[in-house]
Amino acid sequence: MNYNDFYDIRESIAKIIDFFDLQDLKEMGDLAQDWESFASNINNLKDYITAYNLYFTEINDKVALMSLILETSNEFLSHIQFNETSDLLVFGKLWLQIKKILVQDQDIHAKKIKYWYCPNAETWEEIFYITPFLRGLNLKDDLEEWIFTE
Repeated sequence: MNYNDFYDIRESIAKIIDFFDLQDLKEMGDLAQDWESFASNINNLKDYITAYNLYFTEINDKVALMSLILETSNEFLSHIQFNETSDLLVFGKLWLQIKKILVQDQDIHAKKIKYWYCPNAETWEEIFYITPFLRGLNLKDDLEEWIFTE
């Protein structure tokens, strides 16, 4: 498997923006870079996961939508306070669905997994909130090797 495959997601971004009716993003124009940080809304994480599973079937669409799901997951975790166990339980249930998708479709999401995995990070300050969750994924041996050698 070549994990360096490139997916052109520009059309997929437009589909996602239309699907979720993100008017503010429509007005911004070309959003190829960092679009997911503008589109991310922690209140919509469940809807993003549902859309991935039910409505988006093309590989490029799935790659784009997973970018949004992971960005939103990281943002969700950044807002959880240590004493807010109900939010952590909500995220835990959503993470089980995300984890299933990532393990199932790990070949097409390899680059995003590697990005959020932070393989070269040596301290907690160098990782994302979601990194420990990604490091807990059951990845294929060749993908895990690729993450640490490329």
